[in-house]
Amino acid sequence: IPFQIPTGVVTAWCMSYLGRWNALFVNLSLILVCCALSLIKLDLGSGWDVKRVASIVGSKWGTAAVFMIVYLYTNEVMPTSIRSSGLHLCSIFARIGAFIAPYVVNAANDASFFLLNSLFMGLAVVGLVTMWWLPETKDTNLKSTLGGETNKVASNSDQ
Repeated sequence: IPFQIPTGVVTAWCMSYLGRWNALFVNLSLILVCCALSLIKLDLGSGWDVKRVASIVGSKWGTAAVFMIVYLYTNEVMPTSIRSSGLHLCSIFARIGAFIAPYVVNAANDASFFLLNSLFMGLAVVGLVTMWWLPETKDTNLKSTLGGETNKVASNSDQ
Protein backbone atom coordinates (compact mmCIF):
# COMPACT_ATOMS: atom_id res chain seq x y z
CA ILE A 1 0.00 0.00 0.00
CA PRO A 2 2.68 2.64 0.82
CA PHE A 3 4.20 2.19 -2.64
CA GLN A 4 0.90 2.87 -4.39
CA ILE A 5 0.36 6.25 -2.72
CA PRO A 6 3.24 8.07 -4.48
CA THR A 7 2.52 6.11 -7.65
CA GLY A 8 -1.10 7.27 -7.58
CA VAL A 9 -0.17 10.91 -6.96
CA VAL A 10 2.43 11.01 -9.74
CA THR A 11 0.19 9.08 -12.15
CA ALA A 12 -2.76 11.42 -11.51
CA TRP A 13 -0.51 14.41 -12.16
CA CYS A 14 0.85 12.83 -15.36
CA MET A 15 -2.64 12.02 -16.63
CA SER A 16 -3.89 15.54 -16.01
CA TYR A 17 -0.92 17.22 -17.71
CA LEU A 18 0.30 14.68 -20.28
CA GLY A 19 -3.01 13.02 -21.07
CA ARG A 20 -4.07 9.42 -20.67
CA TRP A 21 -2.46 8.12 -23.85
CA ASN A 22 0.97 9.60 -23.13
CA ALA A 23 0.93 8.50 -19.48
CA LEU A 24 0.04 4.95 -20.55
CA PHE A 25 2.80 4.96 -23.18
CA VAL A 26 5.42 6.18 -20.69
CA ASN A 27 4.51 3.60 -18.04
CA LEU A 28 4.32 0.65 -20.46
CA SER A 29 7.71 1.73 -21.80
CA LEU A 30 9.03 1.87 -18.22
CA ILE A 31 7.93 -1.73 -17.67
CA LEU A 32 9.60 -2.79 -20.93
CA VAL A 33 12.89 -1.05 -20.05
CA CYS A 34 12.94 -2.41 -16.48
CA CYS A 35 12.36 -5.98 -17.69
CA ALA A 36 15.12 -5.58 -20.26
CA LEU A 37 17.42 -4.10 -17.61
CA SER A 38 16.96 -7.15 -15.40
CA LEU A 39 18.22 -9.38 -18.24
CA ILE A 40 21.52 -7.50 -18.62
CA LYS A 41 24.42 -9.16 -16.83
CA LEU A 42 26.04 -6.38 -14.83
CA ASP A 43 28.49 -7.02 -12.01
CA LEU A 44 28.54 -4.05 -9.65
CA GLY A 45 31.06 -5.71 -7.36
CA SER A 46 28.91 -5.73 -4.24
CA GLY A 47 26.63 -8.29 -2.66
CA TRP A 48 23.64 -5.98 -3.11
CA ASP A 49 22.31 -6.07 -6.66
CA VAL A 50 21.27 -2.46 -7.32
CA LYS A 51 20.29 -3.21 -10.90
CA ARG A 52 17.82 -5.90 -9.88
CA VAL A 53 16.26 -3.76 -7.13
CA ALA A 54 15.90 -0.81 -9.53
CA SER A 55 14.35 -3.13 -12.10
CA ILE A 56 11.84 -4.52 -9.61
CA VAL A 57 10.87 -1.11 -8.24
CA GLY A 58 10.53 0.37 -11.74
CA SER A 59 8.43 -2.56 -12.91
CA LYS A 60 6.19 -2.35 -9.84
CA TRP A 61 5.79 1.40 -10.31
CA GLY A 62 4.90 0.98 -13.99
CA THR A 63 2.48 -1.86 -13.32
CA ALA A 64 0.62 0.05 -10.59
CA ALA A 65 0.45 3.15 -12.81
CA VAL A 66 -0.76 1.19 -15.85
CA PHE A 67 -3.53 -0.39 -13.76
CA MET A 68 -4.76 3.05 -12.63
CA ILE A 69 -4.58 4.53 -16.13
CA VAL A 70 -6.35 1.60 -17.79
CA TYR A 71 -9.08 1.60 -15.14
CA LEU A 72 -9.82 5.28 -15.89
CA TYR A 73 -9.27 4.89 -19.63
CA THR A 74 -11.79 2.03 -19.84
CA ASN A 75 -14.52 4.27 -18.44
CA GLU A 76 -13.69 7.16 -20.75
CA VAL A 77 -13.39 5.20 -24.00
CA MET A 78 -16.70 3.33 -23.73
CA PRO A 79 -20.01 5.09 -24.43
CA THR A 80 -22.31 5.73 -21.47
CA SER A 81 -24.91 3.27 -22.76
CA ILE A 82 -22.52 0.30 -22.35
CA ARG A 83 -20.00 1.68 -19.86
CA SER A 84 -20.99 -0.45 -16.87
CA SER A 85 -21.25 -3.64 -18.94
CA GLY A 86 -17.88 -2.95 -20.55
CA LEU A 87 -16.20 -2.23 -17.23
CA HIS A 88 -17.64 -5.44 -15.75
CA LEU A 89 -16.38 -7.45 -18.72
CA CYS A 90 -12.90 -5.94 -18.33
CA SER A 91 -13.04 -6.67 -14.60
CA ILE A 92 -13.88 -10.32 -15.28
CA PHE A 93 -10.89 -10.72 -17.58
CA ALA A 94 -8.66 -8.92 -15.06
CA ARG A 95 -9.71 -11.36 -12.33
CA ILE A 96 -9.07 -14.32 -14.63
CA GLY A 97 -5.63 -12.89 -15.37
CA ALA A 98 -4.94 -12.34 -11.67
CA PHE A 99 -5.95 -15.95 -10.96
CA ILE A 100 -3.76 -17.41 -13.73
CA ALA A 101 -0.71 -15.12 -13.24
CA PRO A 102 0.91 -16.91 -10.28
CA TYR A 103 0.77 -20.24 -12.10
CA VAL A 104 2.23 -18.76 -15.29
CA VAL A 105 4.99 -16.98 -13.35
CA ASN A 106 5.80 -20.14 -11.40
CA ALA A 107 5.95 -22.28 -14.54
CA ALA A 108 8.00 -19.72 -16.49
CA ASN A 109 10.36 -19.09 -13.58
CA ASP A 110 10.96 -22.83 -13.21
CA ALA A 111 11.88 -22.99 -16.90
CA SER A 112 14.23 -19.99 -16.87
CA PHE A 113 14.54 -16.42 -15.63
CA PHE A 114 15.04 -15.29 -19.23
CA LEU A 115 11.70 -16.83 -20.26
CA LEU A 116 9.86 -15.07 -17.43
CA ASN A 117 11.25 -11.63 -18.28
CA SER A 118 10.74 -12.23 -21.98
CA LEU A 119 7.09 -13.04 -21.25
CA PHE A 120 6.61 -9.75 -19.40
CA MET A 121 8.50 -7.83 -22.08
CA GLY A 122 6.28 -9.42 -24.72
CA LEU A 123 3.14 -8.43 -22.82
CA ALA A 124 4.43 -4.85 -22.51
CA VAL A 125 5.07 -4.77 -26.27
CA VAL A 126 1.56 -6.10 -26.94
CA GLY A 127 0.20 -3.35 -24.67
CA LEU A 128 2.22 -0.69 -26.50
CA VAL A 129 1.07 -1.93 -29.91
CA THR A 130 -2.62 -2.23 -28.99
CA MET A 131 -2.75 1.15 -27.26
CA TRP A 132 -1.68 2.80 -30.50
CA TRP A 133 -5.32 2.77 -31.68
CA LEU A 134 -6.77 4.21 -28.48
CA PRO A 135 -7.97 7.81 -28.68
CA GLU A 136 -6.81 10.50 -26.27
CA THR A 137 -9.70 11.25 -23.91
CA LYS A 138 -8.24 14.17 -21.97
CA ASP A 139 -10.41 17.30 -22.31
CA THR A 140 -12.87 15.64 -24.72
CA ASN A 141 -16.60 15.04 -24.49
CA LEU A 142 -17.47 11.44 -23.69
CA LYS A 143 -19.68 9.45 -26.05
CA SER A 144 -23.12 8.73 -24.65
CA THR A 145 -24.29 6.21 -27.27
CA LEU A 146 -22.70 3.71 -29.62
CA GLY A 147 -23.73 6.02 -32.47
CA GLY A 148 -21.24 8.61 -31.31
CA GLU A 149 -23.44 11.30 -29.76
CA THR A 150 -21.58 13.15 -27.03
CA ASN A 151 -22.61 14.50 -23.67
CA LYS A 152 -22.50 18.26 -23.89
CA VAL A 153 -21.93 20.16 -20.69
CA ALA A 154 -24.24 23.16 -20.42
CA SER A 155 -22.36 26.39 -19.87
CA ASN A 156 -23.67 29.40 -17.97
CA SER A 157 -24.35 31.24 -21.23
CA ASP A 158 -26.74 28.46 -22.36
CA GLN A 159 -29.00 28.88 -19.36
